Amino acid sequence: MVRLEYISTRRGIYLLRRVLVVLLIVQSSLVALVPSPALGAPPPGFQNTTVLTGLTQPTTLAFTPDGRMLVAERGGTIKLVPAGETAVAATPFLQLTNINIEHGERGLVGLTLDPAFASNGYVYLFYTANVPLRDRVSRFTATGDTVDLHSEAVLWQDNVDAAWWHHGGNLAFGPDGKLYISTGFNDDPAPGSSNGAQRLDSYHGKILRINRDGTVPADNPFVDGSGPNLDAIWARGLRNPFRFSFDPLTGAIYIADVGGGDSSSVEEVNLGLAGANYGWLICEGTCATAGMTDPIFSYPRGNRDASIIGGLVYRGAQFPPEYQGSYFYADYAQNWIRRLTFDANGAVSGSLAFEPTDGTLDGPYGDIVDLKVGPEGALYYVDVALDNTGQQTGPGSIRRISYVEAPFDGTAFDAVWATTDALVASGGASYSWFWGPTVNAERDEPYSESPGGVRRVRYYDKSRMEINDPGGDRSSIFYVTNGLLASELITGRVQRGDARFEQRAPATQLVAGDPSNNPGTPSYATLAPYVTTDGVSNRAPDRTGEPATAFLSGTGALSSTDSRGVTLAHYRSETGHNMASVFWNWANSPNSGLRPDVGVDWVYVLGFPISEPFWIRATVGGTERDVLVQVFERRILTYTPDNPAQYQVEFGNIGQHYLSWISSSPNGLSFSAERTLPRRCSSAMR
Repeated sequence: MVRLEYISTRRGIYLLRRVLVVLLIVQSSLVALVPSPALGAPPPGFQNTTVLTGLTQPTTLAFTPDGRMLVAERGGTIKLVPAGETAVAATPFLQLTNINIEHGERGLVGLTLDPAFASNGYVYLFYTANVPLRDRVSRFTATGDTVDLHSEAVLWQDNVDAAWWHHGGNLAFGPDGKLYISTGFNDDPAPGSSNGAQRLDSYHGKILRINRDGTVPADNPFVDGSGPNLDAIWARGLRNPFRFSFDPLTGAIYIADVGGGDSSSVEEVNLGLAGANYGWLICEGTCATAGMTDPIFSYPRGNRDASIIGGLVYRGAQFPPEYQGSYFYADYAQNWIRRLTFDANGAVSGSLAFEPTDGTLDGPYGDIVDLKVGPEGALYYVDVALDNTGQQTGPGSIRRISYVEAPFDGTAFDAVWATTDALVASGGASYSWFWGPTVNAERDEPYSESPGGVRRVRYYDKSRMEINDPGGDRSSIFYVTNGLLASELITGRVQRGDARFEQRAPATQLVAGDPSNNPGTPSYATLAPYVTTDGVSNRAPDRTGEPATAFLSGTGALSSTDSRGVTLAHYRSETGHNMASVFWNWANSPNSGLRPDVGVDWVYVLGFPISEPFWIRATVGGTERDVLVQVFERRILTYTPDNPAQYQVEFGNIGQHYLSWISSSPNGLSFSAERTLPRRCSSAMR
């Protein structure tokens, strides 16, 4: 992670290496977990605190399954913080003795635990041994809170002496149970080792893949038996892949590669592929040379230092749902943390500032060399406390970024709910729920134009309430608005600002009926060919007075069926669709629960229709029924002829469906939503 910088003099262009000077400082006799004031300006709702200080050049950390924190220092010490305690244990977890830290980046830089650590106690380290002077990966066995040095088993060792710089040094187990190792191009000190990152007889500039016992998997891409290839090589062409990680959900491997030293160099994030060649020393970034694998994301070094620190795909349970599936990464030289977002196809869709939120450089965020998710889901990072010239700036530390939700003022939401649903709750209404009996979730969600970039929302079964401007006129009927959820579920296009959108996979939740064992019911994604979300596509002609006979199958096939006496009663030219008579009559009935006198009219509640009405077969409570559904901008209306009269027209559970959908990764992979209140479905149409 050392950067190279070109400087111009009258004698020409010279290469200047800005070294990380080895400064061995006297270690504090007391290393403790200490709370501190928030640092800098994290995103709204987040706090950045120092949790551990007094460290000597910390390089990486890990958490045991029972919550103990292990912190590795470059000098070979691993400190342990017991779970639930506030100080480092008096006895180090491990202290290496055969370690070389004389120059540059030599030392202990990689640490990971065996997937079965709870039962076998295996700890894996990447460090520079003193005798022989080689980078190596060793396995040790922990018993309780300490490691026996005599348990060392060397699993891999370089075949040339260690250089000063660019060692790589990360370790991680893949979903296949294999141990992956990153190596830098090491400045190739050995004779004849030029351009080792490209060569298959050099370990340098590679991702290696080995079994837990150090043997080589037979399916590694360059295995050639007694041939010249080093069989442990899995991918090549990297400069200094200091950190990489696996997405714990998908198994994808993301490799961050530190770029070269001139102003045209770039920092890269690469998707790990067996046998891939990422280009170094031939090229950086997008490469015109055939056979090279381009990065999925890169950013230019420009006229300043840069050193990307690969992070992780966030799958924790502590951050709000919009952060799920984001790839967090940092820059050691520029002192920031950012995150990548991905579209439905897995391509990078954005690089968003996280710490600091305004994207400025050189903030008080530390010299970041590692990122990890803690057991509770907070984001931890290692501050090595070495500036860009290698000068020690203070003791190293571990910091934590956590989400602390502000107290939620729900009085305005409560008032809107009471306008329609208080009577339903008391049993005095002649209509079904407008919102739902209970709050399913309430939180801040991103919206660019709202103060702080977030707006307050509350989810019910039937919809979502929104406050876009907390400082606005509370007496206005538009202070609390009704979410435009239907089109987002169908198209996957989530609005995050007036002109900012996030693309996700369309929702596979069913539009009505039981959520499972309901094959005849279409999903929101199935409705896409039949809805108008842009005012132009899929419009229908004015068919007022005709019977409502359209039938939509669970697979999206359109046919005709009996109208059951329902006609098309009202045409809306704004969106080009006909409202079913049962819905039009309900919208204009004094018994509907609508309150036009206080602004709760049908357009406020529903929006305009964006589909024709369709008959479907939906299983409700285990019984298959005929149900008429129609999609509006904000909600779905359902008509079930078999229901009692007051429950024949109901709102679909679009709020419940949307919350389930938005609380999933952008690729539609489910995860556990957080900070939601207990949810209770209405007893009517699910």
